[in-house]
Amino acid sequence: MVTSQQQLRHARLEDKKEFAKIISEIYNGKKEAAITDISTEIEDILKSETKKSNKTPIPTSVSETTIRDFLDPNKVHSCKLKNAKLIVKAVKSLFNLDIQLQTIEAPDNRIKIIYNLPPITRELIGRKKEMEQLKSFIQDPNTQHIEVSGIGGIGKTAFVLKVAHELIEKESNLFNTIIFTTARQKYQFEDGAMGGQIGVDDSLKDIIYTIISQLKLQVKLGSRLVDKVNDVIKHIEAQKLLLIIDNAEVLKQEERALIRGFISQIPNGNKVVVTSREKNTLFFSSEISKFLDLEQLNKKDSIDLIKKRLTKKIECKKLLNIYDKFGGIPFALQNIIGQINIDAIEVDELINEVIYEDIVKYCFEKSIELTRYRPAIRLLVGLSIFSQKVRAETLFNIFVMERELTANQAKVEMNYLNRLCLIEKYEKGKTFNYKSLSLIREYILNEIEFKELREELEEKRYNYYLNYCKEWGGEDWENQQFDYVKLDKEWNNIKETLSWCLKYEPNDYLNRVFPLWVNVNSFANIFGYLDTRVDQLNNLLIALEQTSSISQSDVEVKNEQKCLILLSLAWIRIIKGGEDDLESAERKLREAKSLVDMHHQNNFSLHTRVLMHYTYYHFRKGEWSDAQNSLDELIDFTEDNGNDILKWEKTRREIYYIYLQAEIIYSQTEKSKTQIENAKEKFNQAFEKANDHSWKRLSTYALKGLALIAIDNKNFDEAEQLLEQGLKDAAEIKDKRQIGLYQASFAKLFRQQGKNQQAIRRARIAILLLKPLGLRETSELERLKESWELES
Repeated sequence: MVTSQQQLRHARLEDKKEFAKIISEIYNGKKEAAITDISTEIEDILKSETKKSNKTPIPTSVSETTIRDFLDPNKVHSCKLKNAKLIVKAVKSLFNLDIQLQTIEAPDNRIKIIYNLPPITRELIGRKKEMEQLKSFIQDPNTQHIEVSGIGGIGKTAFVLKVAHELIEKESNLFNTIIFTTARQKYQFEDGAMGGQIGVDDSLKDIIYTIISQLKLQVKLGSRLVDKVNDVIKHIEAQKLLLIIDNAEVLKQEERALIRGFISQIPNGNKVVVTSREKNTLFFSSEISKFLDLEQLNKKDSIDLIKKRLTKKIECKKLLNIYDKFGGIPFALQNIIGQINIDAIEVDELINEVIYEDIVKYCFEKSIELTRYRPAIRLLVGLSIFSQKVRAETLFNIFVMERELTANQAKVEMNYLNRLCLIEKYEKGKTFNYKSLSLIREYILNEIEFKELREELEEKRYNYYLNYCKEWGGEDWENQQFDYVKLDKEWNNIKETLSWCLKYEPNDYLNRVFPLWVNVNSFANIFGYLDTRVDQLNNLLIALEQTSSISQSDVEVKNEQKCLILLSLAWIRIIKGGEDDLESAERKLREAKSLVDMHHQNNFSLHTRVLMHYTYYHFRKGEWSDAQNSLDELIDFTEDNGNDILKWEKTRREIYYIYLQAEIIYSQTEKSKTQIENAKEKFNQAFEKANDHSWKRLSTYALKGLALIAIDNKNFDEAEQLLEQGLKDAAEIKDKRQIGLYQASFAKLFRQQGKNQQAIRRARIAILLLKPLGLRETSELERLKESWELES
């Protein structure tokens, strides 16, 4: 059997009969691979022939469908193909065949397809991947039933009609009859306009009469429906029929049962495609049934649709606003585009109005109506208060109420919402995530009838994340139970909860946000969410300034909170390390120190924070003696006043101070061999102690210091081992800043070893990681990378 390009190329064929035999073997073997080989070969020959003729280049792109049709010995071709002579020459060369041009000039005798499809008036935007999937289902001989599901207005009908029209246009031999029926009384055209009546009532009788009418069957007048069904079944045994049943969700249960019975009798080789707003309307999972769920168009295709439908030009930002507001539902987008095209109204004004009446009514009003008296409505409203994906576990923990809904019942209700296509479900292994469709979310957030339930569920969300952050957050060196990876999984939803608190007055805002924020502040620092930290801290600072204090205790709490916020903002600026950043940090440190000296002289935690921040501030400025003086003061203060702190906390402070001493010594521009050995000893000491106390973050810091000393001493193998271990540990705890700095250290190592390309690659990775954090190391690294690239 000929199945490879090599065999085809060297085949010696005597006549057309042998050619037909070869093609037959291809079709019975690895058809697609062989067709690809043939089309590739022919394209190459066409290109070479084009080059030989010193004329204007002839298009040489030959689709596999064209080649497949051309090489089919059962077809007689008309000379409609572009570059027919060149294609004949290519085939002759490929197969050593004597094919005459008149072979493909014979009249077309293919069977004409009978069909009753509504016309498509506009190009279908996007859906290329889904179209290929539907075509593969249709072409699969083992598949008889195909269901296309999705929310109203998502474009199911237009999508199926597009594929069906392509079958007709390409004169596919898959079917000789394509019949379209609909369970709705009116057909919704793909451009949003309401068309004339296609079906009559939502029943089996209409489907049967449509088939009888299209095939012009002779049936006895007055015969029973069951006899008509039998006549249709007998007739289509000899047919290759594609039956499309549109909008099956409106069928009543008894009608669904009748239609299932009819479909089950349709002979193999014929196919039924169903569109529905519900999943599993007529088909259930089986070997002969396939399912395709149409989701919202992605951003690119949605913007493309908007651009192509608009008759007036609008700014790119407004295009994005339309997409953000209405998601990727074609009906909704086309509805709003129609209003923009017709009305002389500003786009901003239009998209900010509540214009849901037509869209909601068509897209999902009936589906939501089905959930109103089920627990599913609680979950649907709950999901709408999230703009991001939500883990099933989180959703159930927040919204499942004792005695009202168990976890198992919640799963059943979520599956029901998914079946109605009201939510998006994402599976990754055993983990399930859910997301509300943007248009449904907008609808629920603006509907008065859901207001009370929504506020109750928002309050439950806040309490859930408050407890969640207390359990897994906090300062990593003050709480041995932290698990920042768990916080990272929920970070987007935690941010959204923090933003939700902005609706409250300053006093209430502080009371809600502060206990939540103090437990995620350190996490946001380590995981690199510096901009989010700045935004939240500034919001807290503004709220503090707007609050009014009633008692002395209120004043003390307020000053302590302000001090913590100032220190956190200063720390971010110190980490970034730019000249302006350090000036800003110094101002905030001064203000924080003043508050501590005036109001919190006995607050051990605040005192040590101020001294620690000053130590690192001087370190980042390169003021080594000032940094050492601040560190010495910090060590003395801790020894004198740290008697009441817990033993493990005291140990961790001691480890951190050792590490800071090592950093100050090693980072000095001019240092002796003795100082380098001293720094190495302290890095080793900090690493071992951090390791003994399972403080992985600090152990990764110390490993990097040891690796840099090894590079300076040209102990490259040792340096590489240390960097590999440190990078692995930093990745495990997701310390984005350290991961970036480790990549920068690798760049330095490879540069020292003369591995310039590897050094450049690592530098690029480091820049990608560090640039979003705004670290000054980025610009230094960019300069080095550019000089290395010039040398290369």
